[in-house]
Amino acid sequence: MKVYRYQDTLHPGGDEDNPSAYVEVYLQTFDVLRETPKGIWIGYSNFSGWKRFVNLSAKKKYACLSEEDALISFKARKERQVEILEYQLRYAKEALAKAGYRRGK
Repeated sequence: MKVYRYQDTLHPGGDEDNPSAYVEVYLQTFDVLRETPKGIWIGYSNFSGWKRFVNLSAKKKYACLSEEDALISFKARKERQVEILEYQLRYAKEALAKAGYRRGK
């Protein structure tokens, strides 16, 4: 049995103006190593040593039983990440304004 998780990776360019920088979204597949009454242990069957428990009754899961659910989970994680980063940006701009900082000076 397999479980799925979408991930993203930033491949940076030479500098921030370099158009060769891009984001890659990919589907990661894990093997189910063991099932328990509460969830599953996932990892790789090539004995890499990495494993993780996934509570199947939890609202937020590290990996999902279907690719569709994994995509829904990925979108929810990224939406939350955007909310957090927008809040942090507003906070930083407000702090700079209170310190008398003006952009470009």
